[in-house]
Amino acid sequence: MDNMNVKKRGCLYGVGVGPGDPELLTLKALRILNGCSVIAHPGKTHDAGVALDCVRPVVQEFHKKTILSCEVPMTKEAAVLDAAYEANASLICERLDAGEDVAFLNLGDPTIYGSYMTIHKMVEDRGYEAYIVPGVPSFCAAAAALEDALCLRGEELHVIPASYDVASALELSGTKVFMKSGKKYQELRTQLQNDARQVDVVTYASMDKQQCFRGASNMPEVAEYLTLIIVYER
Repeated sequence: MDNMNVKKRGCLYGVGVGPGDPELLTLKALRILNGCSVIAHPGKTHDAGVALDCVRPVVQEFHKKTILSCEVPMTKEAAVLDAAYEANASLICERLDAGEDVAFLNLGDPTIYGSYMTIHKMVEDRGYEAYIVPGVPSFCAAAAALEDALCLRGEELHVIPASYDVASALELSGTKVFMKSGKKYQELRTQLQNDARQVDVVTYASMDKQQCFRGASNMPEVAEYLTLIIVYER
């Protein structure tokens, strides 16, 4: 077979788009996004999604990009998640086989509870090239908004998915960052109401609708989609 007639496969890039403010995109992330003909994101539809909205204002000729919706169900059922990830990986591989480079958007950094990482491994296991582009984590943007340090000197820092065991996490020393609080938010809020430790809450860190709440008594009654809780030992 003439190798000259074999189409080169595209590459997959898992791009950390930062916490939401388009100005917090890294230069490398923007270069990759400008160079990819296909942009995949975990939203329900092709034209709507938080991560997609982060890059829309700054990517060159965004209207010419092919947008892929790669929804990941909000469930802990392994079989349902595995099926969704496999379907999304197949969708992406079709584009790679066509010689197109694909950028998969991930809020914050892909390596911190990022849905991209599962797809990354699946695509690599199928023999394709896949890369990770780091991004600014949401808890760093939250700390900047609060104008407070996450950790100082010898303090420990724990990043915790708040949808899991809250009580055990609160026993950890140092600063605790609770992400994706979801259904456990009320439990966490109740436990912190009578806690003497410093507690701060930031919703939609770095975005236009960002809000900061200082002190456990000022925690909002209902958690927004992007709610981050910081518990200090100071």
